Amino acid sequence: MDHPRPIICGTWNNPAQNRCNRKFGYPSLRAAEARAAKDSIKTGELILAYECFDCGRFHVGHADKAQLLVRAQQLAQSMCIICGAEIPKARREAIGKQKTRYCSPQCAKRAERRRRNQRLKAAREAENKGLAENAK
Repeated sequence: MDHPRPIICGTWNNPAQNRCNRKFGYPSLRAAEARAAKDSIKTGELILAYECFDCGRFHVGHADKAQLLVRAQQLAQSMCIICGAEIPKARREAIGKQKTRYCSPQCAKRAERRRRNQRLKAAREAENKGLAENAK
């Protein structure tokens, strides 16, 4: 016994129209990025520009968690681990494929001094521990 298919009454609403009608569509990525940068400064949140797969225009919107994590990694890689200042682009490019973690030669020297002091401290602690065990 075949069941007849139900008749669908009404009209089909294009979901893309519902998603895109309430958003402003920018004609170019450059214009959308300019607006996103302005809105990011205004709100203090990360707002990105993107190309819409539904309408082909460019929109701006808040970043999702994955985008925030990627951006945080990029920022962490461009910040000096000693003083927290941004590593100048010229210094990053001069280093080449090696990733620098310092904004200046002074911060690199500070980091080397810290590492040397940590090694010396560890060596002293190991020596003191060995002397204490021998005294028993």
